[in-house]
Amino acid sequence: MSIKDMKIEVSLSELVEVLAQKKEEDLLAYLVGEKVLIRDNRAGVFVTTLDAVNGKQWSGLESRKIHYWEGAGAVEGIAETGIDFHNSRITVQTEQSNGQDLVQICVVSDDIYDQIMGAPVWNPK
Repeated sequence: MSIKDMKIEVSLSELVEVLAQKKEEDLLAYLVGEKVLIRDNRAGVFVTTLDAVNGKQWSGLESRKIHYWEGAGAVEGIAETGIDFHNSRITVQTEQSNGQDLVQICVVSDDIYDQIMGAPVWNPK
């Protein structure tokens, strides 16, 4: 059988899904090592240094979770202008954080990163 006579059976939706996944991985790979703000659909909002990303799975180093915030309307606002630390809830810093459902990622400036990392730790009573 020649190659011309061979049939390749794959659905268009399967092909689109594979190509989209590959494109997403390539698109986000350049952010590894950057200071970022991550919104994970299941885990919440984190400020971290991106360690790895694979599709919707991610890993960050030196992370803090923003449990609740005031002073920004959305994740993009946090990344651009920061938050009101006195009325927000930011957890203790962890060496590593991981998530399974990456929804959004924004690069943050060194100033915003340092402000959030230096904010008081929220301790629920």
